[in-house]
Amino acid sequence: MMDPKKALDVSPQITTLQRRVFFNPNEVASSASRIIKGEDITLTEAELRDVRGNDEWIYYKVLEMKDEFLEDRRGRGVDVVYVHVFTVLQDLRTLPSSTASPPRKTFLTGTSMGGLTVLYALTTADRFTQEEREKMPPVHGAFAMCPLLDVPDRPNAIVTAVGKLLVKVAGKVPLLDGGPLDLISDDVRVPAEFRQDPMNYTGKLRIATGIALLNAFTETVDNAGFTKTPIRLLHGDGDRTTSHKASMEYMEKVTSADKSIKIYEGYQHVMVKVVDGESEEADFAKNSAVLNDWKTWLLERS
Repeated sequence: MMDPKKALDVSPQITTLQRRVFFNPNEVASSASRIIKGEDITLTEAELRDVRGNDEWIYYKVLEMKDEFLEDRRGRGVDVVYVHVFTVLQDLRTLPSSTASPPRKTFLTGTSMGGLTVLYALTTADRFTQEEREKMPPVHGAFAMCPLLDVPDRPNAIVTAVGKLLVKVAGKVPLLDGGPLDLISDDVRVPAEFRQDPMNYTGKLRIATGIALLNAFTETVDNAGFTKTPIRLLHGDGDRTTSHKASMEYMEKVTSADKSIKIYEGYQHVMVKVVDGESEEADFAKNSAVLNDWKTWLLERS
């Protein structure tokens, strides 16, 4: 079975655009970082080789359904799920309408680490000054699934304190266990295919990465009260990789007038399975429940 991501790239129904966005390497990167320029890219060896050593850039992809395949006009827009959310959105505004038509509304969506990215971006955006807000593209809603807001085996205070000290001298050392991969699903095919994908990292976390994640967990949940954007969150109560209780705590603090959370009984961390050989009706029913939830919420607000 073809990788779902590659299948989208070659689909005759979809236009794919790959972009690279440069920003100032002398500034601390943040959600409010201003971009220098953006350019089309295909990630060839030459494109990567020609970048100067001190250049700071991020890569993202735009996937857009072609007009002739749209069931109705409500699906018009783009789908972007990457870090530096507002940096990417700035670049999207510069694209000509013939390449990627500006959507009527912009929604952020993410799963697991992507879910953390989305929720962190919301808490940051809703703390922008009025001047910063006027420079940033508006976000009209967010939908997150099983966001990485905490882990079951979170390091204790002593280990965390030691890690923060080591970051300064050995931040790049891969030392921390990222968690048993077999726990992401009760279907053995899911972790097996994850391991086979060369684009997935299965090694230990670098110390700096682990500490950055712990800081992100705390900052996102502690500042959830700043989130006034419409938001929908899904999580499975059988998730053994991220904490559905942390999701519930986050949503209790959110002050948006349009907020909702659903805890799916029996669902694991991977809430929508796309695996080779999938044939069980139960899998299809569980996938459909989550995808219909996602679709309904977005269309009601588009």
